[in-house]
Amino acid sequence: MKTINIEGMIIKDSAKATYDNAKIKTTSVSDVTSQLTGKEDIKIICNSIGGDVFAGSEIYTALKKYQGKIDAEVIFAASIATVIVMAADKISMTPTGQFMIHNVSTSVEGDYRDMEKSAQTLRNMNAMIASSYKSRMKVSDEQLAKMMDDETWLNAEQAKSIGLIDEIMFENKSKSYVACFSNNMSFEGGEKVEEEKEVKSVSKEDFDSFKKEMLDILADKFKNETDETDEQRLVRRIDQLEKLKEDGNALSDSERVELIDDLLQLVRDNRQQAQPNDNDSDDANNKKEEEEEEFQNKKTKLGLFL
Repeated sequence: MKTINIEGMIIKDSAKATYDNAKIKTTSVSDVTSQLTGKEDIKIICNSIGGDVFAGSEIYTALKKYQGKIDAEVIFAASIATVIVMAADKISMTPTGQFMIHNVSTSVEGDYRDMEKSAQTLRNMNAMIASSYKSRMKVSDEQLAKMMDDETWLNAEQAKSIGLIDEIMFENKSKSYVACFSNNMSFEGGEKVEEEKEVKSVSKEDFDSFKKEMLDILADKFKNETDETDEQRLVRRIDQLEKLKEDGNALSDSERVELIDDLLQLVRDNRQQAQPNDNDSDDANNKKEEEEEEFQNKKTKLGLFL
């Protein structure tokens, strides 16, 4: 796709050398029309303050006659530059851009007859410019005339709301993030993450069963303990999980796994602290292995591995 820049002042070809010598950025009629060959799709990038009405009208007409598709991106468009943009099939605007429409102005000398003639000429030019907006704008002729009388500046949202542009650039490029429990980082843009491990939802039945087993283990493990700080903490954490579930508050996967893994770690720590009697060390070791296996099976069943 060919790109044509509409930038700086819009000028007639006859003024090009003067502006070039003054090193003023401009776009002349031939700067645009010389590139309108064939039927290749083109993109117009507009960053212009406007300029000569007749030059702008000539560029607009040439673009409308072009047989290829024309997309326009607006960085800044004011005055006659907005008319040039109207020739595009699709118009996008940067969210930081501005779009300004107003009446045509001029300077004139002479008597009242010259002034009246000039005023009528300006009204005709205003009507010409308004006609380029009408096919797009969702406002009445009276509203459009008032906007031009008032010299109206529009941001991207405002320009889109009244139909001057079709879309705001970058609007649909919001990043999507996928959180997963794996050895890999989260990622952007929907790319596949290797070794992603799904965290399953815990049903109420599984939750209640899990809580009961945890409390049974507590009762067995702490029955001979004098320090109940860990037990109280564990019970409080279980109650916290239950309250969140009963209240209907959604727990994120990471929060839920963190809470349950905390419970499991507390039980493991207290298993390690428990010292069996010499007479029943074999039984205690066997029981410890069985409980460890039971925990692993339960975690796997509930999908609670990180």
